[in-house]
Amino acid sequence: MRKFEIETIFDSHSESHYVRMKKEADKIFNERKEEFKTNEEIKEITLNLVTLKDDEIIKEPLERVERKVKE
Repeated sequence: MRKFEIETIFDSHSESHYVRMKKEADKIFNERKEEFKTNEEIKEITLNLVTLKDDEIIKEPLERVERKVKE
């Protein structure tokens, strides 16, 4: 199994989208990055490669966008 996960962390919850193709994953990730610019509830977006090895799920982060902590 080889999939891509777009994980979006909000103040109150998180959402994950899983897709098989890298092109589709990049498209969704870029859409989320655009939303990140205007939606301050989004704290982090990560594009992960997800593989299954010996019945163990392995997530490898490919790209991450995080909101800077305001002090």
